[in-house]
Amino acid sequence: MSEYSKNNTVFWILLGIEILALVLVCLNVLPRELVLVSNAIVLFYLIVSPIEDGLFLFVAFIPVLVALPISESFDSLSVGRIFILVLFFKWLLSKKQIKFQRIEILSILLLLTMTLSIIPAIDKIVAIKKIIYLVNLTALIIIVKSTIKDNVVFNKIGKAILISGGIVFLIALIQLIIIYF
Repeated sequence: MSEYSKNNTVFWILLGIEILALVLVCLNVLPRELVLVSNAIVLFYLIVSPIEDGLFLFVAFIPVLVALPISESFDSLSVGRIFILVLFFKWLLSKKQIKFQRIEILSILLLLTMTLSIIPAIDKIVAIKKIIYLVNLTALIIIVKSTIKDNVVFNKIGKAILISGGIVFLIALIQLIIIYF
């Protein structure tokens, strides 16, 4: 079995586990803490797999990324933010020399400029949350830009986008069927 076939099989198994866990939690069949277990499995895969496979997995999983149940009243920590940070630190550790191009430099400058918005903000917590979103977006831009260097990786990420879109379509179709039937 080739390396791509093994990674492809692992991808579908992880996607199945994540969707199954999400459905069982949404239907109140299993406790919401099950999401922590399924996301820990995906996190382990992101750590041990090549960065391209991790990015493929992240992009395909976007529709099923959930907020982690940290406590009874706090569900606003999206697992996607954690996945991006893991991918970013993995990317950072794999680089011997980091060369930023214009888009990366502009993203970082935008992020630094946006951090100044905390000073006049009335609600500092909301302002900090927005900065956290921008940190994740900047890290994702840097990872995607440096990872997609050839057509093979570009096509693989395109496939992940199609899988992600397919998941969204199926969820919408199921919701439509539930409403009308």
